[in-house]
This record gives sequence, C-alpha cells and structure tokens, in this order.
Amino acid sequence: LAGVVPTLKMAPNGLRRPATELPHTERLQGYCTRVLRSASRVCLRFHQPESFTQLLQYLLVDTADPLMARQAILQVGSDFFRAVRKFGLVPSFHPAIRRLSESAMLGSPESLSAAMGWFVLGNDTVGTHLLDAARERLFVLGVPKLRERTALALQYAAALGYAPQPIALGRLEELILRLDPLEPRGATNRYFTLQPLILVDTLVNAVIGDDLELGPAVRRWLDDEEFLIRRRITRDLTEQLAGNSHGSGFSHGKGIVP
Repeated sequence: LAGVVPTLKMAPNGLRRPATELPHTERLQGYCTRVLRSASRVCLRFHQPESFTQLLQYLLVDTADPLMARQAILQVGSDFFRAVRKFGLVPSFHPAIRRLSESAMLGSPESLSAAMGWFVLGNDTVGTHLLDAARERLFVLGVPKLRERTALALQYAAALGYAPQPIALGRLEELILRLDPLEPRGATNRYFTLQPLILVDTLVNAVIGDDLELGPAVRRWLDDEEFLIRRRITRDLTEQLAGNSHGSGFSHGKGIVP
C-alpha cells in the first residue's frame, strides 16, 4: 500500500511503449484504474483507513493529472466509493463526487459510476437522476452501436444494485424484457456468447447483493457502525501491544484476546 501513490506518479513515464500498441493515454488509464481498484479492495479487506486517506489525498489534491484521476475513480466505481463511506470520509468527498458527476457525460457508463457513488454516499435523488438519464438513452433514444449499448447496459445493471429496492427491482425486470441485443462478436462465441452471460451475472449479483437487500440507508448505518468498531479495536489492540513491549502479554506467552 505504501507504494501505490509512488507507482501512480511514475506511471505516465513508465508505461511508454512502441506506437504499435494501445495509445499511451488509454494504456495509462487502464493501468491506473487497476491499481486503484486493487488498492481500494485491500484497504477495505484489511481495514487500512490511513493508507486509503493518503490515496484519496493524492487523487483529489496532489495529482498532476486531475482528469486522469477522475476517470480512474469513475472506472473503479463501487469499491472506491464503499471505501470512502466505510472510512468516514464522506464529508470531505462530497465536492469531489460533484465534480465527477459534472465531468461525466449524462447517460454514459461513467455517469452510472457516479450514480453508484451518490447512492453509496447517501444522495439517492442525484443517483436516481443519473439512472433516469441512462434508462432514457437505453430504451427511448436508443444506442445504435452494439459495443456502446453493451457497456452502458452492464454498467446500468451494476448501478441498480446500489439503488433503493423499490427503484431497482422494476428496472432490473425492464432491462431483461426490453434490452436490445448485445455485442455478439468475439473469439469466445465459438463456445458461448460472453456478453449476455456477463449481463446475467451482473443482474444476479445486483439482486442478491447486500446493498439492494438492505437498502442504501441501512447499509450506510452498518458501515458507520463497523468503522467505529474497527477503529476502537485498532486503538485497544495498539495500546495492548504497547503494554506487551514492556514485559507483559506475548513476551510471557499469554497472547491477546481483543
């Protein structure tokens, strides 16, 4: 985790390759997104609020490429926003999520990532507005290009997993009944059609996920409670370990029971 911010700083120069490969900007965007996604998951899994706070500080304040940072956050989506919520950083992040929403084109997959952020952070009104724009583009205006329609449908299904249940369930059913065909091309099609299977997987995860079952409000309460409990455990354990270093606890084979 200590190497995440230095890695992101070095990435623009470290990823330069021959022009025959992916454009430098696209390659850099994908790399930063993967690093940020992995770091967010590790911080959540092992409760590392300090490391995530440093990462957030770099992305929102210290980065030399704010546009790249915003795009990476939008690509990461739920893992990043959940870490913001669980580590008690919602108040400081509200201006940033507002800028993220403004930078994303309405009805785009990126705007749906911002919708996840608003639902996770507690503003269901803005999140629903972004869902409405994506729904209109999918079912009213239409998306003629298969690849774009597939990407939008997948992100729409994922975002519905974070919406309040009364909103999400009807829209998930509508997505199944009304969605036009998805991207059929690809090497996997000689065995199975991959994109529809990914959509089905996303829909199932949205329906059975904790965020939809419990609702955004209950999930926020549970995350706040978990953060307070983990912070107290960390503080008590640190104090106990400091006491052990003076000749008690582990040094006498007693161990610790937090």
